[in-house]
Amino acid sequence: MKIRNILLVLGYAAFLSQLSAESTSLMSSNWRGGALKKTTSEVKEGDFSYRWDAADSSYFRIDQLASEDWSDFNGISFWLYSEEDNGASIAIGAYGAQGADGSSGDSYYVYRFTVDWVGWKEIQVELDDFIPVRGPDGWSSVSYLKVMSNYGTKPIPGTVLYFNGLKLEE
Repeated sequence: MKIRNILLVLGYAAFLSQLSAESTSLMSSNWRGGALKKTTSEVKEGDFSYRWDAADSSYFRIDQLASEDWSDFNGISFWLYSEEDNGASIAIGAYGAQGADGSSGDSYYVYRFTVDWVGWKEIQVELDDFIPVRGPDGWSSVSYLKVMSNYGTKPIPGTVLYFNGLKLEE
């Protein structure tokens, strides 16, 4: 009986180490923006989340990423808590250091979704679901993420979101 329990514990530990190898957390990256606040009031996993009032500040950035080379990853995932189901359009831009044509700056990939729920929802986005804008040079050089409530639309008052557990997924 003791040997069986030890084997179960060892098997579970191996399973947990495999899970952690399949994702890379971006929660310790540099999150910054006008109406972005680190908080413990709504947390799905870990010790904190980031609260964003999307009407007070139409975007925020996440830089100093744990990994800038995303070519070996399949996508990103995160938990998002919404205070209100208001149909707000949110966009996530993954910006590279330069475009395929050698231009600097604003080449990126973008993914859009609609806030149509209240409470927690897990968002999973394959890299293939992002749309390239201005010729980004692949996923090997992602400098920062930009989360926007004004990408082709006006921010909607009352759009308060809590971001938690942001990860790159293999």
